[in-house]
Amino acid sequence: MGTCFVEIDLTNITASGGMRDAYKDNIIDGPGDLSVNIPFMCLMKRHQKQVLVEWSSEYGKEVDRKLCQREVQIQLLGKINCEEFSAQHGSKLAYKLQVIPCYLCKNLSDGKYYTMEKFLDGDFVKYNDNSAVEVTVTELQKTVSAFSHWTHFYSNGNILILDVQGVRNLLTDLEIISEQDKSQNSLAFGLGNMGMESLTKYKKKHKCNTVCKMLGLPEFVGDVIDLDLSNTEDETLPYPYPDPNP
Repeated sequence: MGTCFVEIDLTNITASGGMRDAYKDNIIDGPGDLSVNIPFMCLMKRHQKQVLVEWSSEYGKEVDRKLCQREVQIQLLGKINCEEFSAQHGSKLAYKLQVIPCYLCKNLSDGKYYTMEKFLDGDFVKYNDNSAVEVTVTELQKTVSAFSHWTHFYSNGNILILDVQGVRNLLTDLEIISEQDKSQNSLAFGLGNMGMESLTKYKKKHKCNTVCKMLGLPEFVGDVIDLDLSNTEDETLPYPYPDPNP
């Protein structure tokens, strides 16, 4: 734990998504374990008012903190999976994927909670989404696609990481799909976990690319895994690249 001093302009929304608004700000001081060089540009994200109102019946006065805390936990689990993916297969890959750290922050002046992460400068790309739409034209896109596939295989089908986005190989704002979490309504994996809906779409839509095949990942055929990788083709669906979706 530590205190950060952030210059933040809450009237200047950098990006706005379906659930959160994002603010581009500058950290001017902070603890030594923040793993950044001070000063540095960060992105502060806060849940929109209607989202807080909707989930206040579930979490009461703690809704602000608990929703932000879950976003941090999702990013951390994504980071752990990404590091394991690189540890197992990094020597075979052209790109080393990295999920950037995310921190839970509290505004001491008004008690509101935010998440904070490094601002990624460059062209922001959405590599896949919760509906299992993905594009695998470049080697980097194929590597991200294979990472999503690998998370389902590595977790024995317990989770699937989708909605992967970022700048080049630096990834953020991903979602963890879990049917068990969704069916139990535990919200351990946040509001973006679409459960079986996403899993079913992914198993039907995903086509193993050359990276999937190189890593020996089993192909999905309907709701089962087919160990025969000889009849797969690269996925080349067109896909728009929107602004960050906080």
